[in-house]
Amino acid sequence: MKLSFGKALWAEIALIAFLVIGYFSADIYAAYKKQNVSYTSALNCELNQKECAVALKDGSTLEVSMEPKLVLPLQKAKFSVKNIGAKEVRAVIRGLNMEMGVHEYTFQKESDGSFAASIMLPTCSIDMKWQVDILVSKSSGEYGGGFITWSKNKI
Repeated sequence: MKLSFGKALWAEIALIAFLVIGYFSADIYAAYKKQNVSYTSALNCELNQKECAVALKDGSTLEVSMEPKLVLPLQKAKFSVKNIGAKEVRAVIRGLNMEMGVHEYTFQKESDGSFAASIMLPTCSIDMKWQVDILVSKSSGEYGGGFITWSKNKI
C-alpha cells in the first residue's frame, strides 16, 4: 500500500504535535490548574500590623496572621491560616518593590481548618514589601486571597 505525500506529511505533523504535547503536558496542566483558582484581590490590610481576613469566592473566610510583626533578615516568621474546609494550604510570595523571585511554601495542618508554616523571607539591603498569596485547596476547588507584609533590613 502506497501513502501519498500529503498523507505522509500529515502523519508526521500529527506525530510531532503528539510528542510536543506530551513533553509539555505537565506545564500545560499546571497553567490550566492555576487559571482555575478563584482569587480574591489583595487587601490594604498588612500582616505585619494585624491579622487580616478576606471573604473567599466559596463564601468562607480566610484568616491569616504572622508573628513576629517585625521580620528582620534571616529571621523566620510563623504564618497561621484559618479556613473551614481547607484540605491543603500553600503560600506564594514575591517582592513588590524589587524582583526577589517567586517563593512557594506548603503549610502544615495543625487541626481542622488551621494551618501554619515557618517562612524565612529572602534578605535584601532595603526594606521589602511582599505580596503573600494564600491558596486554599478544598473539595469544591482552589481559592486564594492576597495579602501584603513588610520585612525590615534592620531595626
